[in-house]
Amino acid sequence: MKILNAEQLRLADKNIMRNQNISSVELMGRAANACFQWLINHFNEGSRSIYIFCGVGNNGGDGMAIAKLLKENGFEIKVFEVLFSNQPSPDFLFYRDEWTLSGEKVYSMLSEADFPKVSSSSVVIDAVFGYGLNRPPEKWIQHLFSHLNESKAKIISIDVPSGLYLHKIPATDEVVIHANHTLTFEFPKLVFFLPQTSTFVGDWHLMSLQSNPEDLEGIDCQQFLMDEKTIAALLKPRAQFSHKGTFGHALLVGGSYGKMGAMLLSAKACLRGGAGLVSVFVPGCGYLPFQSALHEIMVMTDEADNQLEDIKMLEKFTAIGIGMGMGQHPKTIRALHRFLLNNKSMLLLDADAINILAEKQAWLSLLPAQSILTPHPKELERLIGAWKDDFEKIEKTRAFARRYQLVILVKGAHTLVVTSDEIWINSTGNPGMATAGSGDVLSGIITGLLAQGYTSADAAKLGVYLHGLAGDLAVSDFQSEASLIASDIIENLGRAFRVFAK
Repeated sequence: MKILNAEQLRLADKNIMRNQNISSVELMGRAANACFQWLINHFNEGSRSIYIFCGVGNNGGDGMAIAKLLKENGFEIKVFEVLFSNQPSPDFLFYRDEWTLSGEKVYSMLSEADFPKVSSSSVVIDAVFGYGLNRPPEKWIQHLFSHLNESKAKIISIDVPSGLYLHKIPATDEVVIHANHTLTFEFPKLVFFLPQTSTFVGDWHLMSLQSNPEDLEGIDCQQFLMDEKTIAALLKPRAQFSHKGTFGHALLVGGSYGKMGAMLLSAKACLRGGAGLVSVFVPGCGYLPFQSALHEIMVMTDEADNQLEDIKMLEKFTAIGIGMGMGQHPKTIRALHRFLLNNKSMLLLDADAINILAEKQAWLSLLPAQSILTPHPKELERLIGAWKDDFEKIEKTRAFARRYQLVILVKGAHTLVVTSDEIWINSTGNPGMATAGSGDVLSGIITGLLAQGYTSADAAKLGVYLHGLAGDLAVSDFQSEASLIASDIIENLGRAFRVFAK
């Protein structure tokens, strides 16, 4: 699913109107009707007073059109126009006139003296500003937003919460509406998924403008939401007459004394992710744990007992994942360097392998093109440097991925898969997955997918989505978010794959 910026959204609207030969007023009517249908499905008529706050732009026009539809269907409505400009849009005026010509009143607002009392039992529809906002609202309007937020009323924002930009972080929380629901049109917005802005949005819902595929032609989109349809198109069916060699041989390299659990989790996840064969290369202290716990794994050991000192690969592997539980012993750092000098396989780097590269950035040139890096937030900061906000974090990650031809994960509630030219945003997962070993499981899954011949970008997208889906399935049936552990994710990975079984 595409995620468009403000300029692209305007172009999409123009394309819909041109291709379908409709006016902007008619398009606004479609938007209002879609919102109206959602509202009547979620609120009983007459059960609550509904306050609709309209700006004087096109977002306010949506609000005016929604007001008329609700009134005609038995809802008690009060409409307030927020006069932030003396140049209202023509479409706003069209639907304002429709409202007033039907005998209804508009309450004009010019200052704090005009604020109505709003109770916690009320419903507020926020249609003040749309996605085109590019400057801070006036102080009295900021105070209006605070007034509405503090009322504890149920707030439904139209398109985006008023005060929220699409391209930057608001100065403070007080200048943005805190919506319970956001009814957005055709496409989600990037700000719906960023840590610093998603809390304003509440639950978001897509409203159809009845667009067609040709309405998006010529729009060069580089941001996408991973959904079930995306993943279904990527997964390859298994041929009946295949064998274990068909699905690749993955090698996982890592572990150190006291941190062998990371490798055990990663190896089991790699198998569950579909790799035909999985080998591990671990320090000597890992031999017995692996032979005892995972009977399907082949084990190779370093001559050193407590840490990796000489990574020897006696055969060729389809894909290699390295770094889980590896530590940063000086001899391990030297071993990683020798490994990178000689490796030719597709590569995933995690944990301490990333921390070492952050200190030895000249070694980044040794990575095969399209290697995958899976840092947690602090590891990412060590790698690319600090950022001032979520937008800068994305841009710095994209620049780093482009410079070194990498695929980089930005882990979080909505993990991003960042390539040289695209950003994919995950839609699965839950807070229970913020637990020890979850990242090791993810690295194992992705390495297993790489071994099966998926491209780096596709392996990362599939791995992130399936990892999150397995966590969601675990919570839905067996665990609470608080009690979820990394092993639960592995145990539910098969169920995640079955969602896509035909």
